[in-house]
Amino acid sequence: MNRLPNKITLITGAASGIGKTTAIRFYEEGAFVIVTDINDRDGKKLVRLLPDRSRYCHLDVSKEDDWRAIFGMLNEEYGRLDVLVNNAGIDGCTQTCGPFDPEGFNLESWHHVHAVNSDGVALGCKYAIRLMKKNLRGNIVNISSRSGIVGIPRQVRHTL
Repeated sequence: MNRLPNKITLITGAASGIGKTTAIRFYEEGAFVIVTDINDRDGKKLVRLLPDRSRYCHLDVSKEDDWRAIFGMLNEEYGRLDVLVNNAGIDGCTQTCGPFDPEGFNLESWHHVHAVNSDGVALGCKYAIRLMKKNLRGNIVNISSRSGIVGIPRQVRHTL
């Protein structure tokens, strides 16, 4: 269909899952896709499947310095960003030491989940808006998990 010809797009959490599928679809629609993730191996692997109109950049969405660096590169090399897809997110079950039961949760794990899922989106918007305002155009897509509104059986374990 070619609905995104020559659009500079940045997708967070794009090495797997919904982010990967989004990156592939945007590429098929003609976009230049900047694949970002903390999973460098799978991110670089994906970019090899999207020749000529993609690149991989390491981005830990919870770290403002990473956002500054990537938007510095975007401004310098492209002068714009047409689409930001804030997709990166974690449930914390495998990415932290947990646990997440209300009586014994690990505060450091709790903070990490929120740093990725909330701070990451806020930081993405902060830097994308600055660059998009400069060019008076752009779109931001914020994706959230259904886990925020739908319970996950046995996610919280009661211990006696």
